[in-house]
Amino acid sequence: VIFGRSDSVMAMSGDVSIRFDGMEENEDRVAFIESFGVSVDKTPVEEKSFRLTDEFDRVVAGYNEIQKTQGLDLSKYKNKKVTRYTYTVTNMKVANSQATVNLFIYRDRVVAADLTDTSEDGKVYALSLLPSGLLKQ
Repeated sequence: VIFGRSDSVMAMSGDVSIRFDGMEENEDRVAFIESFGVSVDKTPVEEKSFRLTDEFDRVVAGYNEIQKTQGLDLSKYKNKKVTRYTYTVTNMKVANSQATVNLFIYRDRVVAADLTDTSEDGKVYALSLLPSGLLKQ
């Protein structure tokens, strides 16, 4: 179940609640990712800051639809400076499959989060709604 307001979002799964704010340090971001059962290398492979555009093209609008499924909405952050942290996933179930987790942070808040299967036929998944069987336990 996902609860959200304009200023905060919290996901709940059973007895576990997940906060989307408080992402001040790398350890906070890694713990956030791991709370979804995803193991990652502790150091991001990329850290990139940029300003979201005022108008979303087809690709960004489609990505935002994925975000909306987990209670997040990038349109609230148009023309804001965000930082994308990209981490390498280490527990994909399919051998030789590679994936990354991307966290988009505005101030100390996750405003978008995904797991991207980087294989040729890969997909982008909402981090909080990963299909069962995707990751090793």
